[in-house]
Amino acid sequence: MDVTQVLIIKDGADDPVDGIVRSLADDPAIVLATPAPVDVDAGIATVRLDASIEVVLIISREARIPGIVSAIRAVRANIHLIALALETGTANLSLRDPNFAELNSVIHTLARPARGLLREKGKVLRFTARLPANDTRADPAEATADPAPRRNLPVVTIVQLDPKSVDAIDLALEWVEAATRVLVTMWSDHKDGAVGFALSWGALERWLGDIVGLIESADDRPERSFRRLTDLLDQDDYTHVPLATLYRRVERDPLALKIALIAAAADLDIRFHRLFGALHDDFARRYPSVGLACAIIAAGDKGVSPAKVRGRLATNAHLRRLGLTSATGPLVDSAEAPLKLAATVVDWLLTGDADALIGADARQLRRALPIEAGQLLSAERLRRVRAAVRHALIGRDGDRVSAIMLDGSAPDWMRVEAAEINDPALMIGPAEHLAPEPLAAALADIAAAAYLSERRVVADLDGDGPAGDALWQALTASWALFDQPPFIIADNPARRLAAAPQPHIVVADLPAPARKERRDMVAAALAELGGGDAALIDRIADGFPVPIDAVPQAVAIALAQAAANGRPNQPDAADWLSGFRRIAGARLPTLARRIEPPALDPDQETAPLDAVVLPAAQRDQLAELVSHVRHSRTVLEDWGYAALTDGQGIAALFSGDSGTGKTTAAYAIAAELGADLYAIDLAQVVSKYIGETEKNLDLVFDDAQRAGAVLLFDEADALFGKRSAVSDARDRYANIEVAHLLQRIQRFTGLALLTTNHADNLDPAFTRRLRFCVQFPRPTAADRLTIWEQSFPAPLRAEPLDLRAIAFAFDLTGGTIRQMAVHAAMLAAEQGGLIRFDHVLSGVRSQLVRLGHYTDIAKLDAIVAGTRAKAA
Repeated sequence: MDVTQVLIIKDGADDPVDGIVRSLADDPAIVLATPAPVDVDAGIATVRLDASIEVVLIISREARIPGIVSAIRAVRANIHLIALALETGTANLSLRDPNFAELNSVIHTLARPARGLLREKGKVLRFTARLPANDTRADPAEATADPAPRRNLPVVTIVQLDPKSVDAIDLALEWVEAATRVLVTMWSDHKDGAVGFALSWGALERWLGDIVGLIESADDRPERSFRRLTDLLDQDDYTHVPLATLYRRVERDPLALKIALIAAAADLDIRFHRLFGALHDDFARRYPSVGLACAIIAAGDKGVSPAKVRGRLATNAHLRRLGLTSATGPLVDSAEAPLKLAATVVDWLLTGDADALIGADARQLRRALPIEAGQLLSAERLRRVRAAVRHALIGRDGDRVSAIMLDGSAPDWMRVEAAEINDPALMIGPAEHLAPEPLAAALADIAAAAYLSERRVVADLDGDGPAGDALWQALTASWALFDQPPFIIADNPARRLAAAPQPHIVVADLPAPARKERRDMVAAALAELGGGDAALIDRIADGFPVPIDAVPQAVAIALAQAAANGRPNQPDAADWLSGFRRIAGARLPTLARRIEPPALDPDQETAPLDAVVLPAAQRDQLAELVSHVRHSRTVLEDWGYAALTDGQGIAALFSGDSGTGKTTAAYAIAAELGADLYAIDLAQVVSKYIGETEKNLDLVFDDAQRAGAVLLFDEADALFGKRSAVSDARDRYANIEVAHLLQRIQRFTGLALLTTNHADNLDPAFTRRLRFCVQFPRPTAADRLTIWEQSFPAPLRAEPLDLRAIAFAFDLTGGTIRQMAVHAAMLAAEQGGLIRFDHVLSGVRSQLVRLGHYTDIAKLDAIVAGTRAKAA
């Protein structure tokens, strides 16, 4: 078995190397030149004396690495160097495996026999690793209890290095070196001058002749080297290599590939830094200029002049998308302009990690793809969406399309659909803190990432804020960067197009999600966990307008609730309803009090409406109201009855004396529907400032619409009062508020409940908009008895309670009866026992006194006397 001799140089006493040494020592194909790492001076001496050392691993700080590398190369130019910088910095190569198996793989690759023109030189590979933070274990006892010594290893980052990528990069640098060597040979044949110094007129004339003579270069080594590279990139085994991907993306254009390789050479091999500096007559210029790159390509390509290369360079769209030539400025860059691939692209060439293509500023634009939500789209829905996009592009085959703006569908659906139309996608959105120049650079970074990873950009402009405006302006200046026309999602496409007219932008009108598609979405979410009940699916789809990209979170909440109830991965109907309800109402109402429905007990035989004590006619009205809400979407959307009514929502008025159960009925209806109840806070909604009340009402209705909640306007006559004749400005604006409320309740598609003690005070225009008007009468004696019985559950009674006498003796409303029951319960709790009849009588007495019903106290005294007589 072939073995590789490796020397480890440690520069600094604090650098952690124990894990690396163990990894290399355990590899049977690696022999350490010294048992332990040595310092820089000892390492240089060892390299000078021991010719069998093939690879040197340098562990040092970023700033000291170049000096150490130069010192070792001065001793032996053909040795391979791996520099591992132990601090944050731009990495040419990075490691991922904390066991350092990848480092071993790199060493084995370097030790293979070198090919071609690089056999005289060793390679320099640079890595970066972050030092670990202090021990982050939460329990100090846990750290001290661990008998094993703490391993202070470098935290290695990013992705695995593929040996095939190393092969491709080797051949790529071989071509750059061969072509550059031809140019250096031509420019260095004359002994009457040196680079960087003034030349005689004769020397200048000969230099000019040599530059022109590049066209007739007879050296075919660069061409052979380039053919070997392209042949390798075309092999099936190398199609996954990033360099092969780059070759395909530039449509196998030799010029684009050569320019990219020359631009990347300085970052892939440190030797090119000094070489390019010397060729520029300026050692501070470490990256090739446009003019130098043209000369190198001409030197390596027989019959091609630098001017011809420069002409082709000016109009090469692939180089613009890679960020190597200007996208928004002049077509022809200055000959002095440096050519440099973005560090993210260099990292990608080495690692193949698509996420490495997106830099720090570009990450502020990036948005997570709704992958899980995309799985909820039915095949039929995707077919309809793709057809809409194709129809928008009909007749535009000969015209360039800069972007495709999506419209028609709901914004949350469009985000998911755009990501699924052309999979894979790269989604971006506004960034609040990017100035125009960094924003333009970040957008170019995104475009290059999308180009190289073969993804389409989806830009979600996310409302009408300044950040969305800034992103739109940057996009309109950068269309040429994109290989595929980006999808644009905007709340108001017309406003965007009017602000920046773009004749090459196509608007695709997507179909709005139909009820069946919303139902299919919910069914897909529930199917994997056995929630396939059709009635439950309809109830969720119709009752909770959860955005499609938030459905996975609703599923997660349902699973958490099921697990808390001892049913892991087995949510029942109550869990599903709770998960979707909570996600729909995730944004708390700003001007309303949110009341969540009680958890439904599957073993409970009574429904929430059973607690409302009313005559049969009114009970039937409430049941009919619930039925209307549940079947509203079926009748209005599926059966087409929406055309027969002005509004798609339901408004109901509950009127009657105080305490007759109007608010209780509203709570019961919300519980029956499994929806939140938003009780309007009139003190916050009504404002003395003109126009503020209308704005507040819009917020209230929008919050309820988004959450699928039931709106409750308690004491509604304060808002829905009659409009009066206009005698001054106050009357006029008061009438405007009522008119706005009439229009807003007409547009509301949910359930709005109004309660009032004085129905005659409501504006008559509301009558036409009310689908139900329920009159709550004072309870009869039998109803009062039912309310009394409900108020004292059997487990809380210390003895049988003779509630019939109280119910028939006192004409009370349900609200008053429940107040009396609360007083009785408080007395029982004070005495440390259950509720007795004397507690009930005391509670009745206290409330009769509070209400001023002194004539009824004599009746109460008679009941007390009768009770004592029975007891005696």
